[in-house]
Amino acid sequence: HKTSHSPPCLWMTCSKDSIEIENGFLSEFDRTYALNRKTLYRCKQGYVTANGETSGTITCLQNGWSAQPSCINKVGSSEKESCPPPPQIPNAQVMKTTVKYKDGEKVSVLCQDNYIIQDTEEMVCRDGRWQSLPRCIDCDNLPRFENAIPQEEEKYSYRSGEQVTFTCAPSYHMNGSNIVTCVNREWIGEVVCKGSLMHFQHVFIIVLED
Repeated sequence: HKTSHSPPCLWMTCSKDSIEIENGFLSEFDRTYALNRKTLYRCKQGYVTANGETSGTITCLQNGWSAQPSCINKVGSSEKESCPPPPQIPNAQVMKTTVKYKDGEKVSVLCQDNYIIQDTEEMVCRDGRWQSLPRCIDCDNLPRFENAIPQEEEKYSYRSGEQVTFTCAPSYHMNGSNIVTCVNREWIGEVVCKGSLMHFQHVFIIVLED
C-alpha cells in the first residue's frame, strides 16, 4: 500500500527583533507578525522617513521584512526647516515679527538714531537659523594722544555725537581743544599736550649734569 505525504504547512512570520530603527520605533507591541501583514513605524521628533514623512509602513514578506526602516535628520531631508522670530539686534529699532519664517526669507534691520549699520541691512533664514546678522555700531577704541588722559573712565563704546574730554599729564599744558567727538564711527578732533618751559629746563639741566 502506497501512501503519499503532503508537505507540512509553514506559518511564515516576521520578528520584531529583526528590526532596528535608529531615531524611530514601531507603533505596535507584537513580537511576531504574520505574512503580508503591514505595520506602522514612527520617527522621533526632528527626524523623518526618506520620503520626508514622520511615519511609514513595512510589510512582512516570505523572505522577511519588505525594507529596513530609516529615520533621517529633518534638516537633511528635502523639507527646509523654518526659523523662529529673529533676535533683537542691540541698538536697533524694535522689529515687528511673526511666529515662523520660511527658509531663505529675509528681515531688514534699522538702527536707532546715532547708530550706523555695519556689513548688511538684512538677516537671512537658513536651515532653521538666522545668518548674516547685522550690527548697529558707534565709536569704539578711544584715540590715544601723547601725555593726554581722559577725564572719565573709558567706555566700551560711544554714541555718535558723544564727546570725551582730556586733561594733560603733570608738567604739560593743553594746546588747543581738549575734546574729541564721535561722528559716524570716527573720532573727530585732536588733543595736543605740550611740555612747559620749566619742564624742558629741568630736562636740560639733568643732561648737563650727566
